[in-house]
Amino acid sequence: MGGKKITKKSLTSKSGPTHPNSRRALQLQRIDHRTNKLQLAKKLRKKSSDSKVERILSLIILLPPDLRYVPDLAYLHSFIQSSFLERHSDELKEIEAQHRPGRPTPMPLIQLRERIARERLEYENGIDIPDLMNEANVKILRDWQGDVNALGLFRFVRISGSDKEQYVITQQGSHKSIAESVEQQKAQAVAEEEKMKG
Repeated sequence: MGGKKITKKSLTSKSGPTHPNSRRALQLQRIDHRTNKLQLAKKLRKKSSDSKVERILSLIILLPPDLRYVPDLAYLHSFIQSSFLERHSDELKEIEAQHRPGRPTPMPLIQLRERIARERLEYENGIDIPDLMNEANVKILRDWQGDVNALGLFRFVRISGSDKEQYVITQQGSHKSIAESVEQQKAQAVAEEEKMKG
């Protein structure tokens, strides 16, 4: 069909009251519904990208500065369990210590417990994190300033606490240094394989 897009401004510019069952009233309802739907989608995208940015920044801050990359998958799981998932434990203990028995549980304590439980469940089921086993990826992550628009540059993998062997690349990363490092790793793997055969 197509045609001119009807907006609230174009409808309200027409004079006179609107009958509740009129065509114009239905058009206004559709416009309101579309606007609300778009605003909700925008809000959900922002919340999702904010939580992703917060996760990446937390991982990079927690990663020891002398470590250029994570050497293997076992170390990566150990790092996630001991550092990333435990990063709120001090705050949790502090809030719990301030909470008096018999009093209602404060909202910050409830929210923190829910967040910790959600992160642990996500880790068990499979969590998307930046590839910390790729040296080039870690280097560009350390230089990153938290810009959401730069997320496409990084290489992401999915790991799971219930399946410690899972290591699935979910995003290749468009940064040229990542592509170069992947090619170097492949060349090294081929060279080692040929050395073992020969």
